[in-house]
Amino acid sequence: DRVRPKLHARSKPHAPVISSTAGPIQAHASDSMCDRDCDSAEERRQEAAARSSAFWERLGRPRTVLAPMIDQSELPFRMLCRRHGAALAVTPMFHAKHFIEPGYREANWSLLDGSAPDRPLLVQFAAN
Repeated sequence: DRVRPKLHARSKPHAPVISSTAGPIQAHASDSMCDRDCDSAEERRQEAAARSSAFWERLGRPRTVLAPMIDQSELPFRMLCRRHGAALAVTPMFHAKHFIEPGYREANWSLLDGSAPDRPLLVQFAAN
């Protein structure tokens, strides 16, 4: 028989302690330890939010985004969508291993891709 864990909230709602019917699995941290951990987690969240906001500002605060689509996110389609209001676009997915090879890059990326009329532009890379 497996014992299913239950979540019990501590004094702070975002700091659960896992325990089972057989007793606590994880010891409760002291309040001062929790406060310090929670404060640093909150600080990290605020820093991440500030970085995200700054990145969004650098992109020009686009409100309409053209999502990436298979076989549809090439330059002509992106430019057509920009003409009709798309403020940010995403390229098709490129394989990073092949992108460094000149033949693949030249076949899939033109000098106009990422040029001034095609910005802001997010480029997707796949790798393993």
